[in-house]
Amino acid sequence: MKKLIIALMASAAVSLTACAPEAPPAAQSDYPKAGSTVKLVVPFSAGGTTDITARAFAPLLSDALGTNVEVINTPGAGGQVGLTSLASAPADGYTVGFTNLPSTIPTYLVKDRGATYTRDSFAPIGALARTTNYFAVSASSSYQSLDDLLAAAKAAPGKITVGVAGDDEQLGVEAAAKSAEVAFNIIPFDGGSEKTTALLGHQVDAIVGGGTTIVPGVKNGDFRALGIFGGTKDPFLPDIPTFKSLGIDIDINGYLVVSAPKGTPEPVTKRIEEAVEKATTDSKFQELVNAGFQEPLFVSGSEISSKWSEQQATFESQLAAK
Repeated sequence: MKKLIIALMASAAVSLTACAPEAPPAAQSDYPKAGSTVKLVVPFSAGGTTDITARAFAPLLSDALGTNVEVINTPGAGGQVGLTSLASAPADGYTVGFTNLPSTIPTYLVKDRGATYTRDSFAPIGALARTTNYFAVSASSSYQSLDDLLAAAKAAPGKITVGVAGDDEQLGVEAAAKSAEVAFNIIPFDGGSEKTTALLGHQVDAIVGGGTTIVPGVKNGDFRALGIFGGTKDPFLPDIPTFKSLGIDIDINGYLVVSAPKGTPEPVTKRIEEAVEKATTDSKFQELVNAGFQEPLFVSGSEISSKWSEQQATFESQLAAK
């Protein structure tokens, strides 16, 4: 009888152990460890739009996690150096960084760049802000609307020159031209200042640029914005039509996206995602982001992942056509 009771007790103990919830790994349950530092990788130089946003976000993330957050600038190769660093970091939650859309996508899609990472190297956590890319001409241009410019492009294929800086802008213009059934002569520049100088000097007919490049020029009378690549009206230039509203089937908004290396535990990324969402409601953060002509806007990790896939499909289609 005694042996039977012992056997039953042992069996019950095994059953209870099997049914008990699995304890979370130490790396997740005690994240972040006391005195630890979370690195926030910015794949661009200090002083730029992403860097300014990152430095406004860092103390908010620090407060949310209860630990130190250090901004690490790793510029080079149009963001590729920093993205490589982020992709190869340990997936433990102590390194996160910016994988902005759409600029991150061509860094690994364009084969000549030789990237060692892919889309699957990153786990998108969430977006902090949305940015707009504008299609603009000089204020003295004879093109009063996008329809005027497209009509000229159809009449003389390849004659209209468009200045771009970066593979993402070039692929975006090519995709828009394909949808509009026109051909532009695309002129690459090293950066935004070179593009604007060329436009003001009438060396190109039009340029593509973000808010910091275009909005001040429109407001001071140097530029005329003809359209925006995103499918949503822009709060800084609300009268400018979207390409979609003009019959051009393209929707490429820019997003400042925080990501972690693939494989980072979900409980960890969820905590950081909550901090991203909270930051977008902080009044000081909103003020700073708006000052850079960006729209403070939280986009969840799952939603920004879908947008990433959509934009990548657009660029892949354009690259395949070359």
